[in-house]
Amino acid sequence: MRIFHSQTECGRVTHFRSLMRTLHFIALFLAASCSSMFCAEPTARVDTFSKLKQGDTLIVCFHSSGCFHNETHELAFRKTSELSVSVVKLPGVNLGTLTLSKSDIAGLDRLMEFYRSKHSGGCTTVDEITFTQQRDGKTVATEQFTDDSGQTHSMEGIILFRTLIMRLSPPRQ
Repeated sequence: MRIFHSQTECGRVTHFRSLMRTLHFIALFLAASCSSMFCAEPTARVDTFSKLKQGDTLIVCFHSSGCFHNETHELAFRKTSELSVSVVKLPGVNLGTLTLSKSDIAGLDRLMEFYRSKHSGGCTTVDEITFTQQRDGKTVATEQFTDDSGQTHSMEGIILFRTLIMRLSPPRQ
């Protein structure tokens, strides 16, 4: 506890605190204004896999770490007449491209729905997922999720990114 020697000193400290509080609010306001006016990063939701428009690309950066693994993959979903996915294990190992079935797409939509929902965590395996939707070479939406629930392995009707990766990964000897 501070003891003031005069009312003037106490008044200066109070004035200083008030000034600092005002400056703090101004800084927060400017930061919020600048990010909304000048920030190139969209904050809109990405489309689900089934709703991607012709020519759209949905890039998924999928990082998974746990007791016995730590790996990152980039999955680029491209909508032409069909939806395909190209998978790269980072840094730079191209695993190939798959054309996705309607049931794959429905399962991916359910996976995205799960990531967007509230769920409990606590598992030692942590998946960090970043979705970036591009149209005409420009980013139109991004979303990020962290899942440490461990629930996706036991869910029916979803397609995991790991499942797509495994389809393209060479068999282990």
